[in-house]
Parts: sequence; structure tokens; C-alpha cells
Amino acid sequence: MASRRFEPKDYTVGWVGALPVELTAASQMLDEEHPELPHDPNDNNIYTLGRIGSHNVVIACLPAGQFGPTSAAAVAVQMKSKFPAIRAGLMVGVGGGVPGSVDVRLGDVVVSQPAADHGGVVQYDFGTATASGLKRKGFLNAPPAILLNAVSKLRANHMRRRSSISQHLSSFEDLPRFQRANAGVDWLFASEYTHVEGPTCETCSKDHLVVRAPRGNDSVEIHYGTIASGNQVIRSGITRDQLSTELGNVLCFEMEAAGLMNGFPCIVIRGICDYADSHKNKNWQPYAAATAAAYAKDLLSVIPASDIMETFSVQGSQASLHYEQSVLFSGQTLGFGNPQRKGTLSKSEILRLSQEAYTLYSTLRGSEEAHSIVGLSDDLFGLHCSLNHLSKYNDPDIQPGQNSGWQTSNIFKRPDVLMHRCSGVLEGIQKTLNENQGPEVFLGERPDLAEVQTTPGEMSTQTKAALVQAELQWCASSMDILLDGLLRSNQPKMNGESGRKPVPAVYGARIPEAPSSSGQRTQKRLGSATVQDNLAGTSNKPPRIPGMDLISICCCNIAH
Repeated sequence: MASRRFEPKDYTVGWVGALPVELTAASQMLDEEHPELPHDPNDNNIYTLGRIGSHNVVIACLPAGQFGPTSAAAVAVQMKSKFPAIRAGLMVGVGGGVPGSVDVRLGDVVVSQPAADHGGVVQYDFGTATASGLKRKGFLNAPPAILLNAVSKLRANHMRRRSSISQHLSSFEDLPRFQRANAGVDWLFASEYTHVEGPTCETCSKDHLVVRAPRGNDSVEIHYGTIASGNQVIRSGITRDQLSTELGNVLCFEMEAAGLMNGFPCIVIRGICDYADSHKNKNWQPYAAATAAAYAKDLLSVIPASDIMETFSVQGSQASLHYEQSVLFSGQTLGFGNPQRKGTLSKSEILRLSQEAYTLYSTLRGSEEAHSIVGLSDDLFGLHCSLNHLSKYNDPDIQPGQNSGWQTSNIFKRPDVLMHRCSGVLEGIQKTLNENQGPEVFLGERPDLAEVQTTPGEMSTQTKAALVQAELQWCASSMDILLDGLLRSNQPKMNGESGRKPVPAVYGARIPEAPSSSGQRTQKRLGSATVQDNLAGTSNKPPRIPGMDLISICCCNIAH
């Protein structure tokens, strides 16, 4: 156990597992365990902290009895909020192998890697139901470049017989359940042969076994390719083979990765514990979890800590993602909480709301149980983008309410109420999904909206869902207005002139300063100074957008 006191910002690798057996295997890979951090009442996760090689790792497991993409997404959202410095994600656990053109066997490891038309993971149960069957749509992101580069390096090491997996598996010597000798016999039955009743296959007819060439030893084989993910447990050899053929020959099936790839950039590592057929049981789960964890540790060993630190954080990479769904089951919660009412906006609070808006967006995109509000998905995505843009403002604590007398919008006077209102509508939508009820469940419980902006009277004649849609649109446009005002008020003057510099096309681009007294030019990142300092030097007139002021923009978005 380490004696040093660590902070959330010290952890750069996030590791997610779905089962207690997977958490056990992951924890066994730690070279050093760290003490727990103070509990956050808004975070439902319980973390295991430690070090693997030169990387500080945070490990989280899904709640007991809750599986699937949504549970995984909820855990990842809270992990990212708690540990903002995470640069690389690992989804490590067990899965059902697909025997076929690739000789996948129990205890082997399958690693997600871009292949054919997929980025490494494909959600097989998402799409449009047509007369001819399910028409799949959407695309899940490939693992981050830093992890794919590490895979290439590790594969080269393995070809040169420089694998440490066997060494890592020796860590389980004091855990008999996780040893290969206690896993049992590797039997593969014909796809069409159904399991005979019983916890094991002892009574199944061995006449239906598939004949395979024996392997020379019990070494772990690693396979790279596409992993199929979805909300269903595949327990049929015929279904397994049919889906694999439709998807271009996948290597294994699992249930969590589809909820992570577009919101928690990671690589998926699965130890094969069964063949996704009627004969599946849990006998091989401990050993399969151990082999997957051993590979994950081997993968981290080839990534220098300096490379991890130079990689965009998982939160920062959200801006460039191609988004897709993750289906929410009834009863799943994301840990919402109203932000504190204060004059300063916390960047972590903005990021948290951005993540929650995206999770709800992807939920509605894939949900078949929320028809009454499924049309809100585009507006949730817009709010996610607006919050994400605002979070990139460089000040750690945004204080638009100070010295903003020239601003005519109450958005700048009470931004904390704006965040409270944003959190309220997101929490209400979550409640609606959980209880399978209509939007009227929470519309009557919204915070006082008059503090920020009066809702137009004609909105009262619209449907409840339209009110929620207008609320989302208002929140998104208000975030954009807030960021626009912050950027404009924070532009330094050039050469002592009263004119303003043009806002850079890409926020965060470096812009040259006026020459200093020594004749040297300095560089400054837009947004690096505090709002309070820069507002003091602005004119008394609010910034104008041609043909429209800030308030008219807000009202226009609500009305239309």
C-alpha cells in the first residue's frame, strides 16, 4: 500500500469491468495499491486505485446485477467526472467466443481492433426494424491512437517471444479459481446441438463435439478484430453464427462496449469464457478474466507514461467524436445533482452536465420505450455541444457575473441559475425514462425560470414535450450566448486602440499580442485571463451580432 496521498488528477488510466470476478482480476494486476479517495456523494462508483508500471490506474466495476451498454456508460460518465486526467480507457473482462475462420478457444483473449467496416466494436442490435429484418445503423469509434500504437508494439513483442502474460498470470497462484488447471475441459459442440439440462456438459452427447487440432501447450492465444456488443445475452450457436456472418466475422460477443466507445474512448479486451451457445456456463470465467487482465497489464507496459500525459484527456476528446447510441434500461441512474447556486461556474460542473446530456441523447436515439420524447435527442445533442464548447473556456472557474454591468442579459448576472435550470431539465428527462412516464412528471417541478428568462406566453399552448424541447433549446442557446460574451469581453486591445481583435475561428488558437516595451512580441491564449480583469477594460455597450441582439437570439430559439 502506497504511503503517498494521491489526488484524482494523478490518475491517467481508467479501467472498467462488469463483474466482480473481473474486478478481482484487475486488482490482482496492480503493482501497488493506493488508499481510497474521499467519497463524493454525487458519485455512485466505488473505485480501486493503484499503479501498474508507470501508470496510475483507477478501476471501477458495474453495480451488481446491472449489465449492458447503459450501465457501462453510467459508470464511465462518473469516472470521467471524478478523474479528469484520464487519458486512456480499458474495458476488460470476459466474453463469448465465436469459433470459425479464427481458432478462438476458451481462455484466449480477443482485442478490439479496426477491421473491415467497423472500428473494432459493432453494436449488433441497434437499427431500424424493417420487413426484411433489422437494418443496422451508426458507427462506434475506434480505440484511441495511443492504444492502437501500443497494440502494434505489443504484437511485435509477442512475435519476438517477448510476452509477459505468463508472468502476470503467476500473480494468481494464491487464487485457485483463477488458474487454468481448475477451469475445466474446453468442449465445443456443433452449433445446432442444444445443451442437455444440467450445470455442466457432462451429460451432453460427445458425438456432437467439433473435432479440432490439439494445441501444443496451454499458452494464451491473442486474437485481434471486431467485437460484437449489445443488450442481449447470446446463448444460441445458430444465432451466434448468423450474426457473425452478417457482421463480417466477429470474434466474440459481449454486452458493455457499445456504451463506451463513443463516450469513453477505450480498447476492449475480452477473455473467452464460453462459446455464446446453449452450453455456456461460468466455469471458465475466472481464468478468462485473468488472461484478459494479464494482457491489459502487458499492453500498459509498452506505453511510456510521458506518451499518456501528452494524449488528449478522455473528456477533451469528446469534441471530435462521431456519436452513437447506448440504450438506457428502466431504473438506471446517472447520479444527477443540482449544481451549487453560486456566482462562479465550475468547469467540472459544466463537463458533468455535458456528459449527462450526451448520455441522454444517445439513450433516446436507441430507446424504443420513450416514443413521447424521442424527438428531443437532437436538442440534447445540441446542449451537449454547447456545454462542451463552454467547458473549453480556459479559466478554471468562470465568473461572468462580475463587472458585467454592460451586459443586458440576466444570463451574465445569474449564470448559476442557468446551470441549475439546465441540470433540472436533464434530471427530469432522466426521471421520465426511469419511470416510463410523460414529460408532465417534471415540468411542474422546474426551478424558477423567471430569474433567467421569461418563457413566451404562447408556449403554454404547446404540448408538454414541446415545452421540454423549448427548454433544451433555450439552455443550449443561452450557453452559446454566455460563451460568446465571455470571448468577446476577454479580447485584449491592440496597440492601445479601442478596437477589438477578431475572435479566432478556432477557440484556443494562439494570437499575437502587441509588441512589448522591449520590442518582443508575446503570445497569449484567448481566454487565459480572468473575465473580471478583462471586463474592466471593455466599453459600456454590449457586443452586437449583426441584425440581432443577445435577448432576441434567446427568444428566437425558444419560439422556433
